[in-house]
Amino acid sequence: MIRFAVFSVFFIFSNNVFADWDYSNEPDKMGRGNNEIAAVKSTDTITLQSPYDGAQHATFALRKMQKGNNEFLFSFERGQIVCGASNCTLTARIDDNKPFILRGNHPEDGSSNAVIGSVDAATLKSIRNGKKLLIESTIYQNGEKISEFNIQQTPFVGQKVYELDEIRSFLKSKQEIPLDKTSSFSLNTSNFDICKKVLKTTSDKDDDEIRVVLVNSKNEMIVIKYSETFVSKSVCEKGSKEMKMEFFNYL
Repeated sequence: MIRFAVFSVFFIFSNNVFADWDYSNEPDKMGRGNNEIAAVKSTDTITLQSPYDGAQHATFALRKMQKGNNEFLFSFERGQIVCGASNCTLTARIDDNKPFILRGNHPEDGSSNAVIGSVDAATLKSIRNGKKLLIESTIYQNGEKISEFNIQQTPFVGQKVYELDEIRSFLKSKQEIPLDKTSSFSLNTSNFDICKKVLKTTSDKDDDEIRVVLVNSKNEMIVIKYSETFVSKSVCEKGSKEMKMEFFNYL
């Protein structure tokens, strides 16, 4: 079961099973940013075999904890959600759209009745525009169970994110994308040529980001990479043995 330290981020729901989202946005007591949570109970119940017998609701939450990214949390009051060796797989459907997969893991405290995972920009947009969410999970010794949620008018704001197609549209139309610098540091690259070679090297993340070369001259190379959640800027300069890097969040 979820320990109190983990479950305390939730809320006390009203007795109305069709209650709207419960919402909280509070500063982290350790000064690590804000904890924003929007949670809703399922409109239906499930009944499991002993020792988890008795009707119970599921809970679905959208969260941004401290300075992290947007994530979901799906849980039952009692029971064990079955997961694979590397992750937990939930099948979800919003309104009459095609089913899709939510992937996550059990919480760090080992609670097996909950799954936490990241939410991409497209899924978050669908949830904001949706009315009904179905989540199918496999419960230990109880098979597949489907829980239904009323997700209309979610108050969740979360981290600002964009789908890659939205970013491509902004760049094509030369529309400014507001950014907030979050950090910067330098990497030792020995010399300018090696620094440029590193920036030119492709990676397995190329499908998950948009790479824009701003400058590629004899004396300088600047590359900006846009992902759904953040932007990075890398700079190589003639005469320098370092690659300067800056990171930004979307505003």
